[in-house]
Amino acid sequence: MHKLYKDFKKKIEFIDKFLLLLIISIPFLLATSIFLADLFSSIAGIILICIFFKKKKSFFKKIKTEIILMVIFYLIILTSLLFTKYFETSFLPSFFYFRYILLSLSIYYLLKKYDFCITIFLYSLVFTMLIVLLDSFIQYFYGSNLFGYDWPNRYSLHPFKIITSFFNEEKKLGSYLVRFLPLTLALIFWNNKKGGDFFATSLILIAGSVVFFTSERTALFLFFIILITYFFTSKKKILLVSLSILIFTFLFSTHP
Repeated sequence: MHKLYKDFKKKIEFIDKFLLLLIISIPFLLATSIFLADLFSSIAGIILICIFFKKKKSFFKKIKTEIILMVIFYLIILTSLLFTKYFETSFLPSFFYFRYILLSLSIYYLLKKYDFCITIFLYSLVFTMLIVLLDSFIQYFYGSNLFGYDWPNRYSLHPFKIITSFFNEEKKLGSYLVRFLPLTLALIFWNNKKGGDFFATSLILIAGSVVFFTSERTALFLFFIILITYFFTSKKKILLVSLSILIFTFLFSTHP
């Protein structure tokens, strides 16, 4: 960790530090403030454009084909929505999707220029996942999360607790977790740290227990796909099964 901090402090240029800080903040902001997440991704895109035109045009030549394909796909989306009846609610929001292309290129730029950035991305994702999961359990056991949001049906007669964490009234927690979980797992194994397999298994099962209480069917279905995929790729299947039984037994025994 100390070496990583020294690399961040000494080896990364100032403008790249700012770009990196913006990007690693986005996963957490997607759970707490969509406005800030969009703002940070837009600023990151502007910074990338400035970097591109100032000194790094040749940096993206190796992925010229990929960039062209992304732009074509973006234009196809816009063209398909151009004559829709719901122009204001479909075309106009989709017009700004180009910021996702710029965000992807920003991540590529940082990873190619600084190989240790992948570890920084890993730590930022793990930190975000742990905060969201911790907040979810706080909401489950105490009725409200760190921001004071109650679970939506806390005062209803329905016995099943539906947790939403930082998303408040919106049922997006499960969707959020199952989309960031595979990326987090991929980075864990990419870094190949000692104890990574155990940590990844624990993260899957804890996240799965939270997804179960979000009552999001699509998220639960996607989680089982992740679980099955991990089961067939993990070397420690006995550990996975044991922890699965332990955690789900605990959940159902404490369920009202």
